[in-house]
Amino acid sequence: MPAIKSLIFDLDGTLIDSRLDLAHSVNAVLNMLDRESLPVETVISFVGDGAEDLLRRSLQAAGHSLQEANELLPQTLKRFLEYYLDHCLDYTQPYPDAISMLEKFSGYKQAILTNKPMAHTVKILEGLGIKDRFEVIVPGDGPLGKKPDPTGLGYILSTLKAAPDEAVLIGDSLQDLKTAKAAGCPFIAFLSGLGDRKTLEAAGIDFAIQEWNEFPGVFAKMESKT
Repeated sequence: MPAIKSLIFDLDGTLIDSRLDLAHSVNAVLNMLDRESLPVETVISFVGDGAEDLLRRSLQAAGHSLQEANELLPQTLKRFLEYYLDHCLDYTQPYPDAISMLEKFSGYKQAILTNKPMAHTVKILEGLGIKDRFEVIVPGDGPLGKKPDPTGLGYILSTLKAAPDEAVLIGDSLQDLKTAKAAGCPFIAFLSGLGDRKTLEAAGIDFAIQEWNEFPGVFAKMESKT
């Protein structure tokens, strides 16, 4: 099989630790609705399927019925996106060794596939000084759908002129794994992110890292088996 030449990364919980900014932004919106803040880990457990799902589940956890949550969603989504855009870099940082890994693999084409909106994605990448490393950025609020829909991944592969087996998707969630499988793309799990590790392992992962300094060794092992 051909050698891998493209690396495609999830963002939240994979390259960046954004949990505090996400949780604080959700809680800020709940407080606007006179609801008490949720524990950070509760909010983080809802991350992965985009802002609408995050807010719907958070509203329900705060005491609203599903019907009430859906009715409140348009206004809370607007408030959340505005607040989070202003605060998405308060605490967010790359995971340890993530930046040095990107540099070490600079000879590979690199891309971002995230369910985060484009405005927030770009602001974070620019704020961390890594936006220009990525040839393609596919967000969750564009026309290509959200993971696990593989359309966005297919677009990245087409843009990078890479066959599915010439690229690897790296992510921390079941959505990432499902996306890779749907596109026929190899997958490496990042087990120290926001996703549930047990769920990922139960779904069947062949390659995984706990820290980014493990990536070169695992990547080499994956290449030797493709």
